[in-house]
Amino acid sequence: MYLHKLGVDVITMGECSYYKRDMVEHIAVSPWILRPANYPQKNPGRGFGIYEAAGRKIAVISLLGQANFKRIHLKNPFATLPKVHEVVSSQTNTIIVDFHAVTTAEKNAMFWHADGKVSAIIGTHTKAPTSDEHLMPGRTAVITDVGRVGSIDGVGGLDTEVETRKLTLCIHEYSKEAWGKLELQGVVIEIGDDGLATGITRIRERLDSPPQPAAALGPEAAALGPEAADAGGG
Repeated sequence: MYLHKLGVDVITMGECSYYKRDMVEHIAVSPWILRPANYPQKNPGRGFGIYEAAGRKIAVISLLGQANFKRIHLKNPFATLPKVHEVVSSQTNTIIVDFHAVTTAEKNAMFWHADGKVSAIIGTHTKAPTSDEHLMPGRTAVITDVGRVGSIDGVGGLDTEVETRKLTLCIHEYSKEAWGKLELQGVVIEIGDDGLATGITRIRERLDSPPQPAAALGPEAAALGPEAADAGGG
């Protein structure tokens, strides 16, 4: 909800769509949140949507890959995409696909599978931006992984000590956010009137760290109250 109020038009999810119980009810009434379209049809939420931006209708489709997801097994995304494409293409020729997948092979296979049929296919999940952004022969803009917004001074945006300890000891521990060297990673895609891409540019922008809650700064800061939290940001 907070990101939507900041002006984010649509948020796409992945294999963690229903990991938090309160999300099950929230996603059902939030048209700006998309869970993968290859989830069972009766699941709460929606797998695609059509939004208006820059004076045009833009369809966004969310799909989840099948390789290397141990906790969840969905319908084949390659078979799901043509069915969803048939629905959205009757309303707009500008179609963006978020393909949330683990392996580069599955993502690149999807690029060829949908080339010329959609405006862009954006790979997500691995949280590390790849340098292979390009236009396919059919003018679909693609990138294997778009990256993320978060700390590049951690482990996938998480605290290094906690993540290292989990992998060293093999004992579950709740992750903590890392806040050093925040960066916005993404792509800017140019799309023609015909719905096909004319360019794709990768971006990386350094961001200032926001003030942190007192609890995140340690017990001493928490005891001092909100003034300590304000002093600790920056």
